[in-house]
Amino acid sequence: MAMRIVIQAFMGSIIIHALYFGSAIMVGFIKTSRYKPDIVNAWGQAGALQNETVFGNLISPSLYSLTFIGTALICAMAITSYNKIVIKKGAGNSRMHKRGYPLRYPLPFVDF
Repeated sequence: MAMRIVIQAFMGSIIIHALYFGSAIMVGFIKTSRYKPDIVNAWGQAGALQNETVFGNLISPSLYSLTFIGTALICAMAITSYNKIVIKKGAGNSRMHKRGYPLRYPLPFVDF
């Protein structure tokens, strides 16, 4: 049971990080595709040109591994809490159904 929670927590962390990076890429793509330079006003404010271009910012890979592990821990706590609160309350309903009683109420919190 504990290994299952660990695997689910790491999968949740992977999904959350994929959503984060995917949204950052989409925001950058939308900003780039909608950018329209103002050439007329830029001509009057001409200054020194840069030699290098920087895209984004650099964050240490060790920081990403820490956020991955931290997110996995938070997911594990959420999964454990969900298992203790929601599934244990609804266990009476399925237990009665296994004994041959009809499942009259599809609500998970109703115990016959």
